Amino acid sequence: SDIQSEALHGEVTSGHVSLLLRVPAGAAPVAGGLDVTASVNPLQQLTDALAGVTSAPGHGSEALASRVLAVASLREELWSFTSRDLPAPETMEREVAADLSRLLALQEPDGGFAVWKSGEGSQPFFGIHAAHALAVARDHGYDVPWASWTASSRYLRQMELHVPQWVSRESSWALRAYALYVLHRMGETQPEASRVLLREAGTEKLPLEAHAWLLPVLDAGGADWEVDQILEHLAGRATVTGTRAHFATGYSDGAQVLLH
Repeated sequence: SDIQSEALHGEVTSGHVSLLLRVPAGAAPVAGGLDVTASVNPLQQLTDALAGVTSAPGHGSEALASRVLAVASLREELWSFTSRDLPAPETMEREVAADLSRLLALQEPDGGFAVWKSGEGSQPFFGIHAAHALAVARDHGYDVPWASWTASSRYLRQMELHVPQWVSRESSWALRAYALYVLHRMGETQPEASRVLLREAGTEKLPLEAHAWLLPVLDAGGADWEVDQILEHLAGRATVTGTRAHFATGYSDGAQVLLH
């Protein structure tokens, strides 16, 4: 038997869609059949969110890093997005490269990143978030200079030295956890440092984001007991309604240093 498959994607805006069917040459009119299935492409549900990110103004390191993170993560899927609200894939590719270049220009001598202008000094969250963008961009084939990469990883390894004394313990733990997660994304997995942080803070006091950031690091490092501990904690913090689950988080002090 000769089975042929064809996949089409697009947007239904008028309530119906017409497709042209060409019967294969030599097909027997009394045999065979046609099966048609339709489904929602999960990627299409991201269109509004992606449009919001790509059109967002701002040339600070957080905005640049966030745009790079969002679009670079979807580099292989960009060609599936067909929406009037989105730039052409080629345009988004060029904009990611431009944002990445602008972001690298904000890197400070210590390897961290300034908020708005080079030379104003690095800020911990912005340095971690920018490094996260570099890691994702490099994973998806964008060019990240080796000097910038190594300076950024050095900054993350020394995160305890870069967190100001006035930052609350909660926020400090979260910054250190985020740094450990991004180092893991950069190929420098540090399960022992993650164990130390988890013991230092304690499961109940460690912020929810920090649990999520430490989880893949500990899992990759074979820390089964700690992984089970975090999964149990996350399960207890989830609010489940029907087919959805969500988490509520908060900081008693210092949330602004994480842009929480």
